[in-house]
Amino acid sequence: MEEVSPRGSLSEIPLARLLFQVWQKEKTGCLRLKDGEKTAGLYLEKGSPIVERGSFPEKEFLKDLFENNRLDLQALEQCEAHSQKNQVSGLRSLVELEIFSPDRLWGLIEDFWKEITFPLFDWPQGEYVFEAVPIPPEGQLVRGISTAAFVLEGVRRMQNDGLIRASLPPEAETIQAFSPYYQDELPLGPHEKYLLGLVDGSRNLKSILETSELGNSASAKVLFALLSLGIIGTAQQKNKTKAVAEPPPVDVHRIFEAFNEKISYIYKYMSKELGPLALNILDKSLDEVRARLDPLFQNSELNLEGKIQLTLGKANFQITGEENRKIFFRTLDEILTAEVLAVKKTLGPDHESVLVKNLEKVGELN
Repeated sequence: MEEVSPRGSLSEIPLARLLFQVWQKEKTGCLRLKDGEKTAGLYLEKGSPIVERGSFPEKEFLKDLFENNRLDLQALEQCEAHSQKNQVSGLRSLVELEIFSPDRLWGLIEDFWKEITFPLFDWPQGEYVFEAVPIPPEGQLVRGISTAAFVLEGVRRMQNDGLIRASLPPEAETIQAFSPYYQDELPLGPHEKYLLGLVDGSRNLKSILETSELGNSASAKVLFALLSLGIIGTAQQKNKTKAVAEPPPVDVHRIFEAFNEKISYIYKYMSKELGPLALNILDKSLDEVRARLDPLFQNSELNLEGKIQLTLGKANFQITGEENRKIFFRTLDEILTAEVLAVKKTLGPDHESVLVKNLEKVGELN
């Protein structure tokens, strides 16, 4: 796996490839870009892009909503008046005034952020600096953006044909497919799958471009996207890419201990309000979801500290394979969700809100 230099030039590594490397290394921080007078910053949490609250251009966002007829003048004026009167943000005002539902607004925020960020993929030069700084939860306006899908869409939007062609390997190089674990989760279009099918390990770049029915320019763009994401590469890149062909194994014990810290906190929180009755309520919530849990958890139970009693043998120190990872994490999410819901049903939504906020500071599951 390629190392990520803390600083460098976009003329040596395009943004698409740089973001992929940061994602593979699961780095958290801010990627700052500068090209003359132009500057930009991309915030990432464990390699995944986030919309950072402090840098989000709220005024430009509201203007965009108005110009695209998603927000009329009356609603815009109401929003501004509400913000001034209550000393809250425009985003909060849009929800409190019920101009947008939260899910609709957050979808628009993510879409707008992507639209103003995609042009960065066309920067042919400029310097980058990666600052490994923590991003507090209150600064993470939008999370869960898929890095691979973001890079794929960013390359699709690129207009700089010269940058794309300069980033391809020599025409005589044989191109191979690597099939990394995340490939099936990428929203490849039919034309991209078609071109990927031409990469059979026997053709060089020149042959693929000549054979493709997409034409030179479109074929080059698809190849650049697949190369940037480590889906294809040259024979020389094979060993470097092999490291990301399979997901890294999951350290069960480390993650399970962090998970237990969270559910133990839930028990302690409920105990302050309900005493010994809290354990019975949480035991019942565990029973309600037991049928959906990983087989490892079928006979599990809570101990007197509110933690899961589970014996992990030597063979279970690591979980490999993407499907097993998903099952394991889904089980932990099922249990946490069930216990938080038990707090909501028993103590009310106000306690649930406080609990969820506090849980962000307890244990790390990945």
